[in-house]
Parts: sequence; structure tokens; C-alpha cells
Amino acid sequence: MKCFQCQTNGLKSKIYIGGSTSTGMLGDTYYDEDGNYHTHNGNSYTTEYCCSNGHLWKSSLPKLKCPITSCSWNSL
Repeated sequence: MKCFQCQTNGLKSKIYIGGSTSTGMLGDTYYDEDGNYHTHNGNSYTTEYCCSNGHLWKSSLPKLKCPITSCSWNSL
């Protein structure tokens, strides 16, 4: 990961990871009848970053998909 503002200005910088927050929904994990491991995590995550030149930004990730691609939970 690189700081977008530093790249635009031709600068180099270190990136420091700040606090992270997530929505507080309860997840569900289980093995189905075929032995496949399902992870249903509807939480989204936001992380704060700061570069060594003082630029601040946040990055958000949406809910994670279940690793079983055929799982209907992925379409919700």
C-alpha cells in the first residue's frame, strides 16, 4: 500500500495503520451436509491510515463472501 497523495506529489512515505472498526453483526460458521465449511460474516470493516508525511485516509471493506461459491448467502 502507498499513500495516493504522496505518489501524486512524487514523495515517498511509510504507512501507519490506525484503528479499525466493524459493524457489530453476529456471524455464522458451520459445516454443511457435504462437509463444506461456510463462513457467513455480514460485517463491514473500516481502517484508518496515516503516512509519515501526515496524510490521513480511511479504507472500507464490504462484507466478506462465504468461501463456498455456490452458497446462496453470497447473493444476499
